[in-house]
Amino acid sequence: MVKFKHICRIDILGGVIEVRCKFEKCLKGIKKYFSASIVQRDVVPDIIIYCDWEKADRYLFRTRPINQNSILDGVYYQEFGSKEVIPWDSYQPVLPPFVKKPFLNTFVALHAGAVKHYNNQALLFVGSRASGKTTSTLELVNSNHDFELLTDETVFCRKRSIYVEPFPRLVLPRYDNNSNIVKGELPATEAFCKIANSGAIVSHIFYLKPEENSQKPLINEISNEESYRHLVEHYQYAGTEFKESLLTLYRISEYAKASIVSYNTYYELKEIIKTIPQYIKKTQKD
Repeated sequence: MVKFKHICRIDILGGVIEVRCKFEKCLKGIKKYFSASIVQRDVVPDIIIYCDWEKADRYLFRTRPINQNSILDGVYYQEFGSKEVIPWDSYQPVLPPFVKKPFLNTFVALHAGAVKHYNNQALLFVGSRASGKTTSTLELVNSNHDFELLTDETVFCRKRSIYVEPFPRLVLPRYDNNSNIVKGELPATEAFCKIANSGAIVSHIFYLKPEENSQKPLINEISNEESYRHLVEHYQYAGTEFKESLLTLYRISEYAKASIVSYNTYYELKEIIKTIPQYIKKTQKD
């Protein structure tokens, strides 16, 4: 594997991944994606990933469709303590490799963003694609010094816990360009004022619900049972068996206060997110 001379290390989700690329352009793309998690120190990695791609494709970071002819040609992995370099053998993402040790059977994932409050609480913003997860996390972190980014797109919780790990990655924010809402691309270190370097305990969950006929933006509290149903709906596989994942989601739903955030436009979402700090204080008093 001498040809893989472009190397970086990523410290994320409690493990260190060493990435070795054949082409410098590919490594630059990976470093941009994980800009907040690149480590310069010389540390023994938990797993090594080899990639001979010319550039970093999206399927390094996301699940590959099962109707593709092959899994991922040109990608290999080497586990800690092993000399064997093995072709990648999963449709699941390579980075992070949560279907391989030490990440295997450790995390439960959600289609959600998360921010860390100063008192070590995590606020989740759960929703489907284009529901406002990135917008919500950006608005809170960049307009209020009490919050830090945990992740803007995918939440990783420790199995059977309510603990959310930091997972900063490339950000695809929506912004106003002459009254047109367009999507950009920024490293997390440029998009967010503050990025958390440790995790937090889930205290509040906000389910984002854009509605065309919404009269005005609202935050309405919901029951633990309804919250659990929503969590299951937005569950993502992250290397932990389904039964364990459901137990984790149930624990989160029982512990955290949950609310529906309904809104119509991008601008309404930004405005109602600004009221979240006051809303949290009110619910804590109640």
